Amino acid sequence: MKLYEINYEIENIIENNVSETGEISPEIEKQLETLELQRKDKIKALALLHKDLNYFIDTIVNEIKLLQQKKKVIENKINFIKKYLERNLAEGEKFNEPNFTISWRKSISIEIDPFIDEKKFAEQFPDLVSIKIEIQKNKVKDYIKTTGVIPDGVNYIEKNNLIIK
Repeated sequence: MKLYEINYEIENIIENNVSETGEISPEIEKQLETLELQRKDKIKALALLHKDLNYFIDTIVNEIKLLQQKKKVIENKINFIKKYLERNLAEGEKFNEPNFTISWRKSISIEIDPFIDEKKFAEQFPDLVSIKIEIQKNKVKDYIKTTGVIPDGVNYIEKNNLIIK
C-alpha cells in the first residue's frame, strides 16, 4: 500500500468507525495500529531513500569536481603545447603528415582596454553595448522585510521546507 493510501485508509476508518462518544472498538483500534506501523515503515523507508540519494548526489558532485580538475589539467597541457608550437614554428609554416596537419588561419581579436570609460563608450556607441536588467530576489526579500511593502509583480510566499537528516 502506498503512503497516501495508508493515510486515506486511516482517515476513512476514523470517520466511519468512531462512535458518538468517541469510543473505538478493539478490532478497529488494532487495524489503526497496524496501519500506523505500515505508515511509519513507509515514512522510514522514504526518509532513508532520500538520505541515500542525497549521499549519491554528493558522491557524483565530488566525482564531477575531480573530473573537472583533470579536464582543466589536460586543457592546460593542450594550450601549453599549442603555444609552444606557435613560438617555435615560423608564422605560416605548415606541416602535412598522415596523422596530423598544422596550418595557420588569420583571425581578428578585439581587446577592450580595462580602463575604458564604459559610460562614455555606451553614449557614443549605444548599439555596441548590451545592458541586462535582472531582479535580485535576495534584495527584494530584504526590502520587503525592512519596509513591509511588496512591489507590484512580486509574490511573497511563505513556505515550510521539509528537512531530512
